Amino acid sequence: MHLFARPELKLGAVGHRLNQLPEAARPRIRDTIGRLLGVIEEIGEAAGAGRFTMLSALAEGTDRYGAEAALARGWALEAPLPFSVKRYERDFGDKASVKEFRALMKAARKVHPHPENDADDDAGYGGVGAFIAQHCHLLLAVWSGAAAKGPGGTGHVIALALAAGAPVLWLGVERNAPTRLLAPAKQNARKHDLDRALRKALAARFQTAERPAELSVRL
Repeated sequence: MHLFARPELKLGAVGHRLNQLPEAARPRIRDTIGRLLGVIEEIGEAAGAGRFTMLSALAEGTDRYGAEAALARGWALEAPLPFSVKRYERDFGDKASVKEFRALMKAARKVHPHPENDADDDAGYGGVGAFIAQHCHLLLAVWSGAAAKGPGGTGHVIALALAAGAPVLWLGVERNAPTRLLAPAKQNARKHDLDRALRKALAARFQTAERPAELSVRL
């Protein structure tokens, strides 16, 4: 038993799917996510973390970019899903996408499907977004800045994470977009040592952005 084991840092990945990511921007976004995970490792280790886990719902686009980058760096992967596996696979574009999804599930340390949830509505996406927001120390979001169209949309999950006290690293979709930090309100900020050290290190490394009005959504 390791009495003084260093804590695990959980990073959530959220962002637009492929149909909202310009094809020319996808290689840059994928590469930037990989580099950011290296920075997060550096910051996390300095803040006291000893292990790293990616939380990703494994949807096409940002979710998979995050999962693939995490596995490439030797991180653990946890996959909370919005629906049963069979139902969720209907949301993917083709057989190749389904095959990729199944390979990532197989590589994950844990998969959290919702077998009772086979409805064709937004509740599943809202639920999985809330799960990631509540369980991550830090959220990495690929976001255009547009208001969320419904529960589980990128802007909605960002708002949930900030309300839960987790900082957000915001990677814009547009060309040459900097990675900016969205910090939770002081009254929401978590008080654990790892969370405090993480917020301080992030603020020293990234430019803090004002909270966009598009995040003023009903939580």
